[in-house]
Amino acid sequence: MASNTQRVNNLLGAGTYAVDILPKYRNEATLVGAREIILTEGRVDFNKMTTDGGSGLSGHGVLDISPLPQEIQMVFGMAGKEEIAQISKQYWEGVANSMVDRFSTAQERAELFDSQCLWSQGLGTGHAAIADHTVRKLKKIQPRLNIAADVIIPNDWDKLDERVISGYNLFTSLWEEGIIQGAILTDNNSPFAKAYTLKVADSFKASGLMACLMAPRQFKQNRGIVEVVISLGDFSPFAGMAFASETLAIKKQTFWWPLLKPLNGWVPKGTLSIPNIIIKSKEAFEQALRNPNCRAIDENIDIDKPFFAVFSIPLGVSELWSDISAQIRSWMSIKYPTAVPIFTSAAGRPMPQTNAAYNVQCTLIYPLPQNPAVIVEIIGRKNLKTRRRRLNSEVKIIKLEGDITEETFSKTLQWNKAKKSS
Repeated sequence: MASNTQRVNNLLGAGTYAVDILPKYRNEATLVGAREIILTEGRVDFNKMTTDGGSGLSGHGVLDISPLPQEIQMVFGMAGKEEIAQISKQYWEGVANSMVDRFSTAQERAELFDSQCLWSQGLGTGHAAIADHTVRKLKKIQPRLNIAADVIIPNDWDKLDERVISGYNLFTSLWEEGIIQGAILTDNNSPFAKAYTLKVADSFKASGLMACLMAPRQFKQNRGIVEVVISLGDFSPFAGMAFASETLAIKKQTFWWPLLKPLNGWVPKGTLSIPNIIIKSKEAFEQALRNPNCRAIDENIDIDKPFFAVFSIPLGVSELWSDISAQIRSWMSIKYPTAVPIFTSAAGRPMPQTNAAYNVQCTLIYPLPQNPAVIVEIIGRKNLKTRRRRLNSEVKIIKLEGDITEETFSKTLQWNKAKKSS
């Protein structure tokens, strides 16, 4: 078991998305050995229907700092409404503060001067005010805490309204103020989710992020997830993701596999070919880069800007860092000079149409435009204008920049006028 001096990462979050995704991160972290570098995990959610069973995040020396089920007094939480969060602050503020206090205690006991945190939250769950309060408080009690946000756009039509814009503006403001280093933004209605289901998209995302979390521990030259977000933050507060994997050929079959072959669900086991790993790693990279269906948000990858490629390769650290990484790095420096490779010893996720034991996964993390197309589209929706007029709520208007069509810009102007006259 790792000592507390090695535990410098924290996986925290708020709302339904955190309740759903953090256990997936926990499982992936276990597979890649990253649990030994995590100090705390916790999520704050105020729906008793989802919290009564507890978080289930503890184990492997990780401290679960989630609020206890008996601390939660609200039955339906925020019901996706920001106004509910505002009027019920007396019921959630103390609970959120208690999680922050437990985080502070864990940091003090580990004698950490600084650390890093991945904060997970959906943009349409009504938890913007809670995130604003909790993330700021985390930063206040630990000024050198480096926070990377993991935020998602919901796929439910009724949630694609001012709540998404409010959450988007919140994390933009937190980035501008230096509270967070940046945010990874994915869409539950992304091309990848449409092509392979949201469940598969979540599994690839969890695999890629946890591999990146573990990466610096395996190789000193690797960047970690917070370092990646900091680097891309020079271009945008938000980063997108894309995934692809390729099946690796078995060079020599494990001697006992033919005896177990008749068993249902078993896949071939054996040793791998180094040349094949290099070829398939390049193919997975090209697929993630070029195939629109591989994107976790429908936004092009600008290769004129720096971006990161996380390779999850099922080989031991000593094998991986020699010939394989050197050849792939050399190839990328010539063909894709702005791409920064990260090599991890981890099993890549198989694509849904395959059933292979060994896969190389490539996860791309790249800067998004200041205002991604999906956000601009939500701003222009008529149902958004109607709901704003009804709620009479003040929401920050994002500044439109970059490649915006005349039609979208016209819709945005109409929306601004409607808001001023309401």
